[in-house]
Amino acid sequence: MFWPPSTPSLPASLPFAAHIIHKVDAHKSLRLHVDPRCQKIILRTPKRFSQKRLALFLEAHTPWIEKQIAQFKAGVPLPQKITLLDQALHVRYQESQRGHSWQEGDQLTISAPTAQKQQEMLIQCIKKHTAVFFEEVCQRHAALLGKEVKRLTLKDTKTRWGSCHRGRGNINLSWRLGLAPREVARYVAIHEVCHLVEANHGPKFWALVQQFCPDYKAHCTWLRRHGQSLFARLCPLSNGPL
Repeated sequence: MFWPPSTPSLPASLPFAAHIIHKVDAHKSLRLHVDPRCQKIILRTPKRFSQKRLALFLEAHTPWIEKQIAQFKAGVPLPQKITLLDQALHVRYQESQRGHSWQEGDQLTISAPTAQKQQEMLIQCIKKHTAVFFEEVCQRHAALLGKEVKRLTLKDTKTRWGSCHRGRGNINLSWRLGLAPREVARYVAIHEVCHLVEANHGPKFWALVQQFCPDYKAHCTWLRRHGQSLFARLCPLSNGPL
């Protein structure tokens, strides 16, 4: 029996179905990989394939799948080192009922009662540092274009690094870019600022981006190759069974 191409998801009766997202592509092979952004296993298949073939494929990869699910449940350990806009920092954690943080040189200390709270505080530190950087880059380049960024918001977006509402003058950027190389983060901010002038991605838009960021193609390549690693570094800690 062949799987119909219109099927959007796997039947719940299949092993590990709750942890797998099914996607169809042009390849003829069955493939598995982890998407750290959603903490799921991605199963890529051709449009048509037999249930027997799928069952044999999942059976052969059961040890790998079980290992990934166990890692999802355990959560990602709190990082001992981070690179924040090219600044290497050692992160020290300590338990305290009163949550606070401070930085001395290249050491960042996070104090909070639980690992979950410690991670939340670490993310807030990254957001604060990154917001200052983005505010300066966005406002400076917007002024050069005769525009104004009226509101800058940092979000944890899963599908795009930034967005721009041209009419309102609002720009949204991913706080995880603070963990990317400084020039990569700068490029994304400039990219969105240029949308205040050019709404689409036509030649005029890219000429404007290149004016401020001549190496933008290299930064695009870095994001394509390494962007997912920014999600793997700080994933949600487990609060119970998945």
